[in-house]
Amino acid sequence: MNYYEVLGVESTATAEEIKEAYRNKAKELHPDTLPRDVNETVRKLAEEKFKELNHAYEILSDADKKREYDAELIHLQRTDLIKKIGDFFDKGQLSEAVECAKQLYVLLPEDAECCDIYAEVLQALAIALAETNTAENLTQAKEYLTTALEVVKSAEIKNQITANLELLKSRTGTSGGRETMEGETQTIKITTERALQMLRGGEAGIKAWNQFRKMESYIPSLEGVDLSGQNLRNANLSEANLKNSNFKQAVLGVVIFSNSNLVECDFTDAKLYNTNFNNSDLKNSKFIQASFTEVNFNSADLESADLTSVLCYSSSFANANLQNAILNQSRGFILTFYKHRYSEDIRFIAAVDYVTNTSENGRDSRFIDRYQEYIKTDFQGANLSGAFVIGANLQECNLEGANLTNTNFSNANLYRANLKNTTIANTDFRGTDLRKADLTGANAYYFAYHNENTKINETNGID
Repeated sequence: MNYYEVLGVESTATAEEIKEAYRNKAKELHPDTLPRDVNETVRKLAEEKFKELNHAYEILSDADKKREYDAELIHLQRTDLIKKIGDFFDKGQLSEAVECAKQLYVLLPEDAECCDIYAEVLQALAIALAETNTAENLTQAKEYLTTALEVVKSAEIKNQITANLELLKSRTGTSGGRETMEGETQTIKITTERALQMLRGGEAGIKAWNQFRKMESYIPSLEGVDLSGQNLRNANLSEANLKNSNFKQAVLGVVIFSNSNLVECDFTDAKLYNTNFNNSDLKNSKFIQASFTEVNFNSADLESADLTSVLCYSSSFANANLQNAILNQSRGFILTFYKHRYSEDIRFIAAVDYVTNTSENGRDSRFIDRYQEYIKTDFQGANLSGAFVIGANLQECNLEGANLTNTNFSNANLYRANLKNTTIANTDFRGTDLRKADLTGANAYYFAYHNENTKINETNGID
């Protein structure tokens, strides 16, 4: 119940206006004004309304009580508006979110959080408008960003908005109000710090970064940056210098790292899906306990990289250099699709389930009715010389043409793996599951597999 609404006055009403409004309402709502034969229910309702009126006047006519009530009312309005802004934002209704954020700012212009919320929502709408690339929307986007700069309190958000405004000015042909002269080319030189602010700025920041990448070939050095724990979904980091950077526990979905310098980077416990590392330099990088889903390392240099205990589904290492890399206890190099025998539901069962007890037909009869299809991780043509692949699960992987010189596959799972035309010299397969693997055409100088735990049933290419 809003006491101002009960009295029918604005929250800015003076004490005299509140008193006058109460007198008028009291004459209108007093139960004694009702006819004597009125229905009892109507009379009780009138009495309740009159009590509400008296209580509202009691609060608003007392300066101290009114001050406390005003503070409580503003807090409730603040909470309600922030919730509405979040709801509109989640639904993608950015114009509505801006209107609510403006009300919030007008209500509490000195509240730093409210100012920053208004600025961030304005920035989000500006970015969305800029993506349409029409002259009218670009102009409107610039106005929104200018307003955002006027109200923002956070230095970090201010830097993001400033960067976005500079990018937008370059697209509309202006820089600080100056038109670009004919024949003049304009290059935006952003600092490493500003680039980091974008990359750490959530979805809006990533969009701003990608807009910058579309317009400029220049990339600031990002060597040694800390992006641990960040969600970098959709970021374009191709051809970037990220040497010795930290991506621990980061979410790297649909990120482009192709042709980048990622030497000695740390991706420990990161989650990667649909990520592109093609032709990147990843020497001595760490991917310990990371998870890969449809990640491409084609022709990447992973020499001496540490992929211990990675969980890898449907990824490609074709023609990659994995010389002296460590893949110990890595698993799930094949994601297999099965149909449950009691329903039509598709089940996804990682090949790690079959490291020690893969049946002859590759199925677990307890749960699986029919082997439907599979997607393999591809190591075709990769250089795995000197790599440690101890205890890894590479069931049904494609290693055709790979260099396996001095590679240690002891206790690994290579069930049904394609090892055609591989180079095998001083390679250790002791304790390895090689059942139904195909070594046809392998250039085998020497390899060790004589061990009571080695399985070579129906293996092709082993005499």
